[in-house]
Amino acid sequence: MHKPVISIRADGNAKIGLGHIYRTISLAGYLKDHFEIQFYIYQPDDLVKKLITEHRFFLITVNQKEDASEFTALLPKGSIVLLDGYNFNIEYQQKIKNDGYRLVILDDLNSETQIADVVINHGYTGNLKDYKISDHTALYTGLDYLIVKPEIISASFTDKRFGNKKILVCMGGTDPDNHSGFIVKELLIKTEKQIKLVTSVLNPKIDELKLLADQHSDRLNLYTGLNASEMISLTQLCDIAILQPSNIALESACLGIYILLFQTAENQLYIKDTLIKKQCATKLNKENLVETINSISTENINAQLKKQQQNFDRQSPARILSVFKALLIDVAKVSE
Repeated sequence: MHKPVISIRADGNAKIGLGHIYRTISLAGYLKDHFEIQFYIYQPDDLVKKLITEHRFFLITVNQKEDASEFTALLPKGSIVLLDGYNFNIEYQQKIKNDGYRLVILDDLNSETQIADVVINHGYTGNLKDYKISDHTALYTGLDYLIVKPEIISASFTDKRFGNKKILVCMGGTDPDNHSGFIVKELLIKTEKQIKLVTSVLNPKIDELKLLADQHSDRLNLYTGLNASEMISLTQLCDIAILQPSNIALESACLGIYILLFQTAENQLYIKDTLIKKQCATKLNKENLVETINSISTENINAQLKKQQQNFDRQSPARILSVFKALLIDVAKVSE
């Protein structure tokens, strides 16, 4: 018997970033035992092709980025459609709905009304009445619907630290404004911390960062191309993490590490607010960077780890699977 299909529409590449691709791959990992997963991506580059195929998901190329008609013409009948991105406006959504497909949206911004059957925003913990959705849309928000790599969910939580000297820095794979360089130089000059810097070869300042690591090899280690297992091990090795309030922060909180959040984009606001409100992270600014880091004690670290353990129950895959199975029942009712 064939599995029902989930058709995922998301875009990403080395230039614009891979956040939506990584997140939908993680979600697909929750669902793959019960659904056939198909990715529909606009002009995927070699890196995206590798990411999708190494997870053994189907990849279909979309030639028109914002043309819903082309997309729906490619869809298997009865599939559930998942959108993750900022180009899928209400007209795009309406076309999918008009053609008879159940629709799920992964949202970060709450910037315009969504008309999908389901909206998931794992960073939002505000007033549900303030969310811009249609009357028939089911809304699932907060850490109960956390979307992180399945390897993170199954990894052990590190509930105690005995030091405050090792700092993990990860400001994204591309980091076009070179926040990594600024933070690392401040740490090298004004603290005595040991620094583990994670980025990717796509970073436009990678050669500069490599030189910096060579010049300070006693205190600075540079890592690129880490897989999930390697990133988990590195996180568990460190005491403190300076991170963007994006999925990397959610994954780190799920593992257990003291988190300082350095916001670099608007779409990170909800995750930042949620983690700070739940005392699972602390805000970090350029102006108080060194002062904040030097003030963190082992007691501070372990108190935050306790809050993280209380708020991340690792049951989100089962909850999200239930959401999609319920949609499958709705599809069956419509087709009868």
